[in-house]
Parts: sequence; structure tokens; C-alpha cells
Amino acid sequence: MAEKYNSDKPVAHNERLRNIAVRLARLKPASSQEYTPLNFSVGALFALIRAEQLKYPSQRHYSGRGRRMWEKAKGLCSKIERGEQLLERGDWFAGFFFNDAIVRIDVAFEHIVRHSIKLYGHIEHRKLIDQAGRHGFKKEWADSWSPVHKEVNRLKHENRKYADGPQLTYNKAIQALDDLCFALRWGIKHGN
Repeated sequence: MAEKYNSDKPVAHNERLRNIAVRLARLKPASSQEYTPLNFSVGALFALIRAEQLKYPSQRHYSGRGRRMWEKAKGLCSKIERGEQLLERGDWFAGFFFNDAIVRIDVAFEHIVRHSIKLYGHIEHRKLIDQAGRHGFKKEWADSWSPVHKEVNRLKHENRKYADGPQLTYNKAIQALDDLCFALRWGIKHGN
């Protein structure tokens, strides 16, 4: 049965995202350090579903896209100024939700890893993964997380290269969220 999102039209969620939702719902966190990455993960799930509904996977990334998105963003500002209701549709919102999802995936991975291995403070991403690996954090989870982490850092630090949108694919984001579910289960087990 198709679920609905703020409309009378049913939406078809990616089957993989539905399976991720089931797995997330079955996790049993025991502390705020475990609730937080789960909440970020569910937020990422929601954001990927919205991005898919708004046709994000079919978006093409090409030169000039940043400028075109700015024109749409200015239109949103005008609607906000006039007090109009914002309808979540179109490629600007699709990109918004995709970017939100990848930031949330990166944060959730980092939170659960740090909680699980009791390592806080500044540490380079690669060293954090190496430390976690000594505690059972699997290489395939790291292989899914690292491109997301790299993309989020590009978003934060490489503004000249990020002007036309993310390079991370929608499918890689789903894979990272899928592996995050396994990492969360590991983290809840090892974090106590």
C-alpha cells in the first residue's frame, strides 16, 4: 500500500528505503547518545524519500546549475516575504532534501562511532574509522560513509567546486544510509 505525504496522491517510496525504515524502527537505543544518531538517521530517511518524490535521482548536474537554483531560491524568498505558503515541489526542494539527507547521514555515522568507541574531541575522519575498525566497525560501512563525509566537507569547505551541486549520487546516499543501519545496531551493542 502506498503511503501519502501531505497530499491526496499516493507516492511510491523506493523499496530499499522502506526496508531501511523497518530496520531503523526495530533498533532499541538506551541513551541520548544513541537516540541522537537514530533521529538524524530517520531525518535522512525522510529527506531521501522527499528527494525521490521530487525526482531528485533524475536531476542532471551541469555547469550553471547553481545560478539556476539561485533564481528559484530568490522566488522562494519573495513568496516568504509576501506570506505565501511554500509548496515543496521542484528541483530546488529536491536538492534541498538531498543535501539535508547527506549531512544527516554523516552526522549520524560520526555520533554513533564516537559513542561506541568513546572517542571525543577533534580527530581526522580516517583515524576515527581506523579506531572504530579495531572495535568491530566494518570496512564496508566505512566505504559507504567516507564518500558522504567527503561530499559534506566539499559542501562546507570547497565552495568553488560545489557551485553546481553535489557529486555524490542518490544511490550512494541510499547505500550509506543502508550501511548506517548496520553501524547503528553495532554502535548500540558496543556503546553500552
